[in-house]
Amino acid sequence: MDNHDSSDDKGTLARGLRLLSVLANAGKPVGLSALTNLTGFSKPTVHRLARTLVDLGYLEQSEPPYSQYSLRPKVLELGYSYLSGLQVREIARPVMRNLSEQFGENVTLSILDGSEVVYLERLEARPTGLFFKTSVGSRMPVHCSSMGKAILAWLPEARLAKVLEGCNFERYTDSTITDRAALEEELKKIRKNGFAINDQEMEVGVRSVAAPVFGENAVPVGAINISVPSVRLSRKILEEEVAPVLVKYALEISRSKPYPEEA
Repeated sequence: MDNHDSSDDKGTLARGLRLLSVLANAGKPVGLSALTNLTGFSKPTVHRLARTLVDLGYLEQSEPPYSQYSLRPKVLELGYSYLSGLQVREIARPVMRNLSEQFGENVTLSILDGSEVVYLERLEARPTGLFFKTSVGSRMPVHCSSMGKAILAWLPEARLAKVLEGCNFERYTDSTITDRAALEEELKKIRKNGFAINDQEMEVGVRSVAAPVFGENAVPVGAINISVPSVRLSRKILEEEVAPVLVKYALEISRSKPYPEEA
């Protein structure tokens, strides 16, 4: 009989993923002492985890005496394997291309992860001047992103409540919604209109409009948006001219059943 305790493996895996996450957020090589402080693990634990991840090809260790750890390209395989398995990306690409060509603007597809949206696909028709990083894998808070609000507006009540409990409602601009009650009122308007607007809530000078992509049982599985500099398109144009077309294309993706029915 195998007496190996699987809980030990789970704990090791969780710590290893935590170490990778810390290094990803750091965006630069980090030494052992700093990793110990950032993870909250003991120095021997960090050293053992880092050594294993180096051996597996996920981390690179610089030469002593200033030994530091950084991510290696192999970590991308983890994300790309996940993304490539998402049928919604394949279905959405041609639709997003049509949108981008029609309006000459940037189009993004995202899904919900906790209280953030994660970018699955992005087509850039124009160079972006955004301060925030906006590429595949980027994350944005749900409370001040058009895609986040578009997804939230149609979530089942229990799931919506859970997401909102995890929101920190951080203020990014003077237009950012910073409390739950105000966001819930905004979600009512979004359900009525059929689309969500982000009018310089995340970054001054940037507007976007988003529509949900629905899976089975009319539950949103993601959202697509068009983002523009505020000097190029007014909110009125976004609402009256861009939004109806965006909603139509989002429904086209939804009708293709981008996700299988949940058991």
